[in-house]
Amino acid sequence: STLIDQDVKISIEFIEDWPENNQFIIDHKMLDRIVLNLATNALKFTNRGFVKLICSLIHSSTLNHFGDQDDDYILMNGHNSYILKIEIIDTGIGMSETFQKHFGELDFFSGQAGGFGLGTFIVCSYVKALKGTLKVKSKLGEGSTMT
Repeated sequence: STLIDQDVKISIEFIEDWPENNQFIIDHKMLDRIVLNLATNALKFTNRGFVKLICSLIHSSTLNHFGDQDDDYILMNGHNSYILKIEIIDTGIGMSETFQKHFGELDFFSGQAGGFGLGTFIVCSYVKALKGTLKVKSKLGEGSTMT
């Protein structure tokens, strides 16, 4: 089915106060491809409910309150540093624990789920190149969250 045939609400949220001088140094082509690939997969596997993209900046002074996020990508803006956090949440078909464990492995996904897994392989490669982390949380029949 096409997206037009689906009953899916799409939303984009920007959370936190973004600094006035909101220029950051990042490979925007890689970041665009990461978001596009993850959002496309979320839409592809969601027939009802929602797909939500949430972008937030977390100031480095609050890192101690966010546990394991010290491995995420640090963005510099003047003398301040931030973590860019992007979440894509969907109410789609979800993924099995096996799929989650092998997320981004090109050979594992070949021919499964209507594709070859190239998009997820690219996402994982680009996240690694940007020194970020990708967390996959999913439950079959309930949806997925990519952070």
